Amino acid sequence: MSALRGTQLRHSISPNLATFQQASSEGLGSAQNIAIVTAATAGGKRSSSAMSGQFQAEPIRRGLAAATAGGGTDTTMAWAATGVEHLPTRSVLRIFGIGAERSYAEPWKVLGQQEWTGSGFAISVGKEKLVLTNAHVVDNASLLRVSRHGESKKHPARLVCIAHDIDLALLEVQGGLDQVPEATFKEVLPKLYSEVKVVGFPQGGNTICVTKGVVSRIDAQEYVHPLLKGVCTNKVLIVQIDAAINPGNSGGPAFDAESGMAIGVASSGMPGSQNIGYIIPASIAQNFLTSYARSGCWRGLCEAGFQYRSLENDALRRFLGLGPEQTGVEVQSVAPKGAVAGKLKPGDVLLKVDSYEVSSEGTVSYEVHEERVNLSLEF
Repeated sequence: MSALRGTQLRHSISPNLATFQQASSEGLGSAQNIAIVTAATAGGKRSSSAMSGQFQAEPIRRGLAAATAGGGTDTTMAWAATGVEHLPTRSVLRIFGIGAERSYAEPWKVLGQQEWTGSGFAISVGKEKLVLTNAHVVDNASLLRVSRHGESKKHPARLVCIAHDIDLALLEVQGGLDQVPEATFKEVLPKLYSEVKVVGFPQGGNTICVTKGVVSRIDAQEYVHPLLKGVCTNKVLIVQIDAAINPGNSGGPAFDAESGMAIGVASSGMPGSQNIGYIIPASIAQNFLTSYARSGCWRGLCEAGFQYRSLENDALRRFLGLGPEQTGVEVQSVAPKGAVAGKLKPGDVLLKVDSYEVSSEGTVSYEVHEERVNLSLEF
């Protein structure tokens, strides 16, 4: 960060696809009667309502037709015709949960038992192979089981780490991941308009499902799960896509169509809107995995530890010594034991964060693959 005290500029501080096999329908009964988490999340629980319907698989049907036009029936060729031959779908798992939600206002009461499904995928964390999924998929679960793509057997799973503030969780599966390949994350943010494919087990069937779309927006928002959970959190990086994310998709990976690497974790959709889905970007997931690998737990998101006010008033900006072309925000208070204690003081004007200019509204504008993105930050 660069800060301006009065009129003096201060120093910077930096605080793969296998042959298609039909999976059995063992488990929760009809795949067209899966309970929904809430209208806002895509995990599949905590609601008495139910949704039925069928997902559209036109690209797959066209691929099958193209592959079998010459009289052949090779399903591997059929999948290749759809353009998803590089997606590591074998790393994607279906998660089955059973549990009951508690009431913190009336702790002696336990709500009715529910069953739900979600998605997850195998990931390497140090020397361990674990399953990464959403926190709202495993929240309040007393029994968790996972099944592999093309397999009906369910393996018991154990929750080893959960992060409600970023809606992520890790599961340990005893002996159930030996033949499951690990997905890998793409370290950089995806390009806007780049093709993305979401893989999971949403409502409408029992087999794995692939939906396709593009990256529509990169933004910073408060995640749905911590809001519903009552967890205080600031705005966090998020990626909006137009690929379908339905109940049951939660926790599944979103793959870059070109490299086949995961660019995020499917998290939620927006009720009442079309083609709006959100994924937790790979950078947030990798931060979570790194924290678990180092400490065996999630210590939460760090904060800079100060509050500010916008400087959209021209007279106020002149009073603080800002030039006509200079922008920034005024520091109002600093946490006494925060990361910037002793470096910032009330009355300072924050001009830059890691060489990125801060606007008078409190947003930071930076380029992602030559596309300018404005993020609204909360310090």
